[in-house]
Amino acid sequence: MLRSASKRCQALVATQSATFVDLFAPEDIIVAEMKDGATTLNRPSADDLKVWLEDYLMGEIWQQNLIGGLP
Repeated sequence: MLRSASKRCQALVATQSATFVDLFAPEDIIVAEMKDGATTLNRPSADDLKVWLEDYLMGEIWQQNLIGGLP
């Protein structure tokens, strides 16, 4: 439903669910973190994660804190 809705409008979803993150590709994700009192936003690189994605789901990569935003 989220993918369908995102074709018609912008969708912003926040989660702490690794299972939910598993449903998305790295380019679909923006990781928000607090650094020095300011929020930073980073998009994981599919190229940087290519080796990891061969053996792990996106949620597992997130839980290992490889993309930041440790849940």
